[in-house]
Amino acid sequence: MFYIIDVIIMQSQVKHLQRMEHPNQTPNNSGGSEPEASPNPSSDNNASPSGPMQRLPRVPTLTVVAYSILSLGLYGTYWLYTRTQIINQVHDKKIPMAVPHAIIGLLLINFIFSIMSGSNPENMEYRELVTISGLCFSLGNLYWIFLLRNRIHRITLAGERSLFWLNGIFTFLLQVLYLQYKINEYIDNHTSESSLTV
Repeated sequence: MFYIIDVIIMQSQVKHLQRMEHPNQTPNNSGGSEPEASPNPSSDNNASPSGPMQRLPRVPTLTVVAYSILSLGLYGTYWLYTRTQIINQVHDKKIPMAVPHAIIGLLLINFIFSIMSGSNPENMEYRELVTISGLCFSLGNLYWIFLLRNRIHRITLAGERSLFWLNGIFTFLLQVLYLQYKINEYIDNHTSESSLTV
């Protein structure tokens, strides 16, 4: 249910952003034929500067918190997967999909071991497997998050002194919540401008 609701929110917000961008492009050219020709080059030149980050859904941070709590943390993995797909569509240096697939596989393995451990609480081997698979998933998830952080920096060209620089410590501690917060901040400041994007 949470995934379906989030998809609906993402689609509506993308359409809203597109509506906000088109009125700003059409008034610039007063000709009747030129405004129709300008969106096509902009899809190659200007859309690559203005489009990439705007294609990422703007979801309120508190909504991400609520979804994460209600889904027992599974929403964070879904968030990373869907944003990775979008980043790979708008950036040349793609994140290998083997990374998210492997990490999701570790999550499923940990879930299976947790069920086995719950059904056999006296079996210490199952507990150890749960701990090991959970640790591997956590480390892999963190690696995935920093891969996404790296791609966002490549798109925004944000330096360490930039408002849109993703702090490493905050990324480590808050992970998906912090990334969504900074994405929202970028979108709010670039709805009609595209000075920092590539």
